[in-house]
Amino acid sequence: CQRLGMDLNDRAVLWPRHFREAHEKTGEKIELMEDEILEKMYEGRRESMKKKYECEDARRGLRVIVPGKLSELIEEGVQQHNCVGGYMKRVAEGETDVIFLRRADRPEQSYITVEVDPDTGYIRQAREKYNQDVQDKTAKAFLLKFERDIRRARA
Repeated sequence: CQRLGMDLNDRAVLWPRHFREAHEKTGEKIELMEDEILEKMYEGRRESMKKKYECEDARRGLRVIVPGKLSELIEEGVQQHNCVGGYMKRVAEGETDVIFLRRADRPEQSYITVEVDPDTGYIRQAREKYNQDVQDKTAKAFLLKFERDIRRARA
């Protein structure tokens, strides 16, 4: 309640009639507030990430996309059956970068989730659905070249 700026002198705040329900609603409000803060932090990083990472290889039919909002990490995790949604805070704070590798003809459909070290440009992990290593040779070759290009641009 304190974090939300609620009046702690108000008896209805301190002793709600339905405590469990009030507790759950307060928790949801705090989560929303924290998500909004993270989204604003990410907004400040997003453009530089786009310049750094977004690209397309027409020959291979692949495209790198920077998520428009952190909430897209949650959707990616649902589609890919992985835990990338839990990376929101780390991405917002600049500890790591998460980007999406897509087939150019289906950019809205999850394909490969990629985590990149923002300081070195090394790919920390690239995963297909169900957290599997990348199997497709074309995608592997693209990611190797992508990493090399990112690292070279840093030098």
